[in-house]
Amino acid sequence: MNKGFTLVELLTVILVIAILGLITLPSIGGIINNAKEKAYQEQIKFIEEQASMWSIRNTNLIDDEYSVSVDTLMKDGFIDNDELIDPRDDSTIKGCVKITYNEKYDKYDYKYINECK
Repeated sequence: MNKGFTLVELLTVILVIAILGLITLPSIGGIINNAKEKAYQEQIKFIEEQASMWSIRNTNLIDDEYSVSVDTLMKDGFIDNDELIDPRDDSTIKGCVKITYNEKYDKYDYKYINECK
């Protein structure tokens, strides 16, 4: 009695594995992209929080509108990393946090922008 697999059986298994791979690979790519976007948003949230802490320490500098750069936050010790990397494309995060006073709610708003003015 022969205990091996036939060529047709092996090709069928390979075909099924290939079809499963074609179905799952795009899903995995989407999951990875979503995770990278979430990591980027968390970094931006951290930068904005550190800008808030910076503005508390530097209240004499803040008018109704002010921008603080990521480099300034690093130089002043609010961000420990020498370089923040964007997980979406591995570029360096440079930019500013725009600090504006919101009279309606009597508070400051912090919004990260990619380019400093």
